[in-house]
Amino acid sequence: MGTTYTVGDRVPAAGRYRCANCGNEVGFSEDDADEGIMFSSCPSCRAGSDGGPLGPDDDVWESAD
Repeated sequence: MGTTYTVGDRVPAAGRYRCANCGNEVGFSEDDADEGIMFSSCPSCRAGSDGGPLGPDDDVWESAD
């Protein structure tokens, strides 16, 4: 397993990232990374949110590339 990211971490590079809980993938462009876009909770299972299966301080995202 590579580097993991929590909600609020900056997206480090363009690419696809996978939710550690449900496997949902989201993609970010180079512009997103350059603008300092941050990871949010998973739109599918809500991992990374207060009511989700993984909380806001848990590692939710990992690179899928």
